[in-house]
Amino acid sequence: NIISACIENNAGEIKYVIGMQQQPIAMAFFSNFNGRIVYQYSCSTDEGRSVDAMHAILDHAIQSYCGQDISLDFEGSMIPGLAFFFQSFGAKLEYYFLYSWNINWICKLSTGLRTCLKSLRRN
Repeated sequence: NIISACIENNAGEIKYVIGMQQQPIAMAFFSNFNGRIVYQYSCSTDEGRSVDAMHAILDHAIQSYCGQDISLDFEGSMIPGLAFFFQSFGAKLEYYFLYSWNINWICKLSTGLRTCLKSLRRN
């Protein structure tokens, strides 16, 4: 999976908070590529949420990368509560554009040519 591959290739890390029972109560996975740290995935237990453990993880990540020439990408969210949470760390809106290329045009072209050739042969 992507988490294992990133960690094995030194392109990712997991940050976590340990609770009172010496068990993880919050974790976050960050990938690192080309000067960009991306907050990819996180989870938190009820205890983690009650003590704002995710805030501690993100604050630690920001402090760890502070002063370096890299960007911390929160991956955004269309969910208002999450967007507000990320904005509390100074997140700024960034637009992403979707580019797609449809290889099916070759199939459509060949089908169109066949149809055209058939109609020419009939005449």
